[in-house]
Amino acid sequence: MMKRNGLKSEETKTKYFSYLATLKNENPGERCIILAEDEKYNFTSIVRIVVNEEGLISKIIITNNPNIKFKIDTKPIYSKG
Repeated sequence: MMKRNGLKSEETKTKYFSYLATLKNENPGERCIILAEDEKYNFTSIVRIVVNEEGLISKIIITNNPNIKFKIDTKPIYSKG
């Protein structure tokens, strides 16, 4: 599909990690995904997925606000690299 659309995929040497977590101070109790780059705990972004009444995704919010506190589950859910 990427080839058909004229897009090019490039491999990088960067390692990526993602973690399930719970927000603590902003929307406390809300689940989120924490993204890290290069090292397991080099957190770079927080991903919030907002769903509507029907359970469909209505919005994806990505932030790198360092003031947002969260508690990470014990294992990364995905790592690549």
